[in-house]
Amino acid sequence: MTGQFLSQIHATDRLLGSMVQNILTVIKLAAIIFLMIAGLYMVSGMESPTPAAASTVMPSGFSLISAVGISLIAVLWTFDGWYAVNTVASEIKNARKNLPLSLIIGILVIGIIYLLVNLFYVTALPLDEMSGVVRIGEKATTWALGSAAGHLMSALILISIFGCLSATIIYGPRIYYAMASDGLFFKKFSTVHPRYHSPSVAILWQGIIAGLLCLTGTYEQLFTYVTFAVLLFFEGNVLAVYILRIKRPAAERPYRVWGYPYVPAIFGLMILVIMLSTVAERPLEALSGLLFILIGLPVYIYWRKKTKNMK
Repeated sequence: MTGQFLSQIHATDRLLGSMVQNILTVIKLAAIIFLMIAGLYMVSGMESPTPAAASTVMPSGFSLISAVGISLIAVLWTFDGWYAVNTVASEIKNARKNLPLSLIIGILVIGIIYLLVNLFYVTALPLDEMSGVVRIGEKATTWALGSAAGHLMSALILISIFGCLSATIIYGPRIYYAMASDGLFFKKFSTVHPRYHSPSVAILWQGIIAGLLCLTGTYEQLFTYVTFAVLLFFEGNVLAVYILRIKRPAAERPYRVWGYPYVPAIFGLMILVIMLSTVAERPLEALSGLLFILIGLPVYIYWRKKTKNMK
């Protein structure tokens, strides 16, 4: 219901949707930064709980790499969306300058906040107290600041989820809109609201499909196979950088890859390790993500052929 409500806002009133997103982001960032600074100040003067004896054997070799790789799936899910601003590039003023600037600033701000949050967690709780705990933020905040602050952290997490959902509703439909505009999807998805200039049809249909997907598995299963599918596209993007440099060396490149060819190679290698870890540790979720992509391939081929025939 929340997703449908936000979809309706973003589909029919772009300014209101933008305002909602900005308010949620400011509240979330301000509250989290305040809690983390207050929490770190509190725990700095306390004696940390004594860690319990390790109950499991530390993996080694490939098992260690695989364990680290699969743990990064959840981490990447929390970071997912850092690239979302690319999908609204056509709606950004002076995109050549502001697009890379927004990506750089966004990644730096998120990185600092995540470091601060995790520093608070590891300062407040020993590792054994974190193992298997889903609501780690609430537990760490309760230990450092009391139960009232723990409840406040739970509320902040809900606001964060609400804001993340809102952001996804903003950028996701722009992909379907662009596909439809290029003749690679149903033409109806390229419809723009006559008053609010938003891709209203794409937004509303994304809400319907997302609601149906929520009925197909647990939250962990869903974000695992979605992240695996996203990683496949990341790997494809890395390959595309090298292929286009070879096939089209003289093409105009408004955005250049820093540290080429080493930076994309390192990024691609890390993505490959995480993907292989997912296949080893979560084969069902990895297969589900791959299956969704494979289902879309014949659809893409059909639309591409249809578009070529119309030219």
